[in-house]
Amino acid sequence: MRHLGDRGHIVGSGGGYLPAADRVRCGASPRHTATADLDHDGVPDLLVTDYVANSVNVFRGKGTGFFQSAFTTPVGAGPAACALADLNGDGFPDAVTANKSSFDVSVLLGFGNGLGAATSYPTGAMASGLAVGDWNQDGNLDLAVPALGMGGIEVLLGSGNGSFGPASPYGSPQDPFFLASGDLNGDGKCDLVTVHFFSSQVGVLLGIGGGAFANGVGYACGSFPLTAAIRDVTLDGKADVVTANSGTATLTILNGDGAGHLTLGATLPTGGVPQSVSIDDVNRDGQLDLLTANPSTSDVSVLLGTAGATSARPSNGPPAPARRTSSPPIPTMTAASTS
Repeated sequence: MRHLGDRGHIVGSGGGYLPAADRVRCGASPRHTATADLDHDGVPDLLVTDYVANSVNVFRGKGTGFFQSAFTTPVGAGPAACALADLNGDGFPDAVTANKSSFDVSVLLGFGNGLGAATSYPTGAMASGLAVGDWNQDGNLDLAVPALGMGGIEVLLGSGNGSFGPASPYGSPQDPFFLASGDLNGDGKCDLVTVHFFSSQVGVLLGIGGGAFANGVGYACGSFPLTAAIRDVTLDGKADVVTANSGTATLTILNGDGAGHLTLGATLPTGGVPQSVSIDDVNRDGQLDLLTANPSTSDVSVLLGTAGATSARPSNGPPAPARRTSSPPIPTMTAASTS
């Protein structure tokens, strides 16, 4: 086990999100983050990909917005995105990374206090993003990655035991840079959000069952978005989309209406160029918090949500529609032996 960097916390005051005055230091080039309770202590833990070191770093949550380093473990080359989900139904979160340079995804099964060794599944193109969902509604979680440079999306169907079939192409109206998954219209089917860097848009593809999607609808967001995350950040019972915008060093909230449509909401400065955004209640205060990975400063910013955080609207009036174009003692977490 190799220990990593420092722990970070947010200090500040005022409504909305507290500014990221301190940061979680994590490796040479953090690209993407994901959160889940890996050790079953009731507190979200943090997974961060290191694009240069070809590894993932795990930080144990303290439940106050602090994180403490736990371990690092190798994955494929150039891990650009990650996710945490129970892929084999054993009740423990598993980790997945999309590896842009090695043209594959790595799956690391969780065992309650750590992660197993990575298993690789090839993709046909550079995997710059990653989404997890049950695309064909067979009860097993599947993976989707952008087919960067080739257009469209590739889907790897899950078997339910943590293994996946070969990558199969699925058409998309544009060449997405990143993917996010969630239920945007409340019909119980998994929808996709595609992120389009050069057009500064996100696309919404509503799931219609059987692994198929309706035609995509585009919405303008922040300048040059790199990633997106889906959660109900406005706490109105409807899923919203948050994008990490490299062009303006901001996060943009696109408010969901519960029917799969988005309207432009608040813009939040991050203090650095965010490569990614993830959403969770990391300090257990009932407010969703935002985490951004910042390669230029080799850290992760944690913006703690406060009461009414995401009810903020643009200062020029009501929300404008976006242009249409997802305790007991804390056990020690370890990486599984690869020998």
